[in-house]
Amino acid sequence: MKKILTVIMALSLILVSCHKTNDPQIIKKRISHYKTMIEHYQEKISKLEQQLPAEEITAIPVKVETVRPQVFNDLLEVTATIQPIEYAFINPQASGTIKAIYVHEGDYVNKGQLLMELDDALIRRNIAQLQVQLNLADSLYKKQKALYAQGVVSQVQYLQAKNQRDALEKKLDVLNTQLKYTKVYAPFNGIVDQINVRVGELAGPQVRAMYIVNMTQMKAIAHVSENYLPYVHKGDPVVIKFPIYGNMEIKTRISRTGNVIDPTTGTFDVEALFANQGMKIKPNMTATMRFVTFKTKDAIIVPTQVLKDDSNGWFLYVAQQQGNKYIAAKRYVTIGKITASNAMILSGLKPGDKVITEGFHLVHQGSIIKIAN
Repeated sequence: MKKILTVIMALSLILVSCHKTNDPQIIKKRISHYKTMIEHYQEKISKLEQQLPAEEITAIPVKVETVRPQVFNDLLEVTATIQPIEYAFINPQASGTIKAIYVHEGDYVNKGQLLMELDDALIRRNIAQLQVQLNLADSLYKKQKALYAQGVVSQVQYLQAKNQRDALEKKLDVLNTQLKYTKVYAPFNGIVDQINVRVGELAGPQVRAMYIVNMTQMKAIAHVSENYLPYVHKGDPVVIKFPIYGNMEIKTRISRTGNVIDPTTGTFDVEALFANQGMKIKPNMTATMRFVTFKTKDAIIVPTQVLKDDSNGWFLYVAQQQGNKYIAAKRYVTIGKITASNAMILSGLKPGDKVITEGFHLVHQGSIIKIAN
């Protein structure tokens, strides 16, 4: 056997040296041709070995797995970014000098809690002055109304008094609203993560005074290739993993799938909400999202590593009983879905077949084998 293989290899080297070329396609064809020649002679060797007495045959030890229908899941795992569901930069709606800040960075606050307050002394003085004017205008309006009813004053005089009273009321409403805006309240429960201002500084609608984030509820956002659009749906189960915490997992469901494909990346957004127990997960952390894109209950599955290919397609080796011994039989198969570790076989195998899973790289068509498992 060794002499024959040596001759084959020597012949291959001679042929290669006689036909030097840089064309990759020609090189690939020659490689395929030589592989076919080697397989042809290896099969002849196996047939000759079968004619030897049993005591002179050295069977190749292998391990096999018996084919049986089983569940097959095609999983997709993508990188995801963590974002809070509720977060906001807080700024006062009025402009003024900061009079007091009632919280510190890291404090937990409740919705409606007073966070900071602007100096409202000027607004209060203006309200007091305007209230005096309004009281006088209201008194004059009531007198003009009574006199107008008696026909003493004209309609114009009555309407002028009424308009003056109404205008002052509107001004007072504006000032009261401005007074309300001098106080800043928390819009939701959360943690004060940043305070960007100090007492005595000017603040207003354009100033991001504080940053508040609700750490109890988070969402994972992933960008998934448009190729998976038919297989990913709202409500599908998903597993979120956090490598920084030793692959800690959170099982939840997809809460939203994007309706627009990014023209640059060819992806759409997938979001999944989850409860942040112990608030260990932080915004902008990197995680992975894993979900099922294909599932079947009665699939024929083999380890991906046992598959080989030649000019006729994909094949593997099965243990086939021949008399009182086993031989390796080459079996061409049609492949369906493939994962990193397993492949679904659409045709070429049936339940009960014994697929060689260890030692498959040592056998050829007709090799005498010994099942070691």
